[in-house]
Amino acid sequence: METVSNRQKEIILSNSRMPVMPRITVVGKVNLTYENIRYNMQTGVYQVPEITLYEGYNHFNLSGTGTVKFEYRKGQLI
Repeated sequence: METVSNRQKEIILSNSRMPVMPRITVVGKVNLTYENIRYNMQTGVYQVPEITLYEGYNHFNLSGTGTVKFEYRKGQLI
């Protein structure tokens, strides 16, 4: 869980080979930027198809006030 308090914060999520759409839980008002697209989120649970994690490191910028939790399963076919 990441806490955001009126400053921009970068987080990096790593993922294995299979693309995955994370479930994002927000408490408060948070602006999330991923791949140069900004999403304004308020308290709730989100799954946004445009926010798909790919293999490697995925960079997010957060601003606003609140907490954000990303939930996803890493997986790969061998």
